[in-house]
Amino acid sequence: FKEARARTAFSPRIGLSFPLTEQSSMWFNAGRYTQNPLYHNVYRNSGAGTVAGPSSAGGDDFCSANSVKPGTNECHPPLIFNNPDFLGNPNLLLEQATSYEVGYSANVGRNYAVQVSVFNSDRSGLIGTRQNDAIQDIGATYNGISLPQYFIAVNQDFQTNRGISVRLDRTPGRNSVWGYNINYGWQRTTENSPPPDRQTEIANSGELTQGSTLRENTSSNDAGHSFRATLTLSYRQNNVPKIWG
Repeated sequence: FKEARARTAFSPRIGLSFPLTEQSSMWFNAGRYTQNPLYHNVYRNSGAGTVAGPSSAGGDDFCSANSVKPGTNECHPPLIFNNPDFLGNPNLLLEQATSYEVGYSANVGRNYAVQVSVFNSDRSGLIGTRQNDAIQDIGATYNGISLPQYFIAVNQDFQTNRGISVRLDRTPGRNSVWGYNINYGWQRTTENSPPPDRQTEIANSGELTQGSTLRENTSSNDAGHSFRATLTLSYRQNNVPKIWG
């Protein structure tokens, strides 16, 4: 064990908005965003190899307390048999996303407004799993034991999200008490690999999976089409109707 490296990031943002007429405008937003990896992926099974590992907490018995090396508090984690699904990585880097959005909005008549926007987001450095490079051990060879193989969390996956949103608003006017909001959206999400937990679940269930690849496929989180509508009733203070007395 050793101290993990610090994570640093530079996340610039820019936003522009300019009017086209008195009733319409366009805007543009762009930015680079970062987020810490899930602590679940940072510390997962990181106690393997010490008596403070998973077994002492009632886990998967990767390292039992009575298998310590003489004169130390360490033990040898059995990564050959009953190995964990994957090991966490305290040196995971920040996940990054580069996003932009272009939009147009305009007032139509007295009570109506329309808004259209398109967006794109590219995420990189997402957490995936990679199999270790097994090192030849002469003692393991003569004992008939296969080389220890396990998976570890690394920054290797990527995801793309793009789509369009159309919104129509009607605000309650002076002589009207009702309004509505209609929002239609379409988006497409692709990724080169599912998240580590999902990938492990697929592998354990026997389903076919290609793991991490250089080709993007449709994500399981792909939303496709969406439609939302809201109806609003608005009354002036002196004109509120009586409901149930």
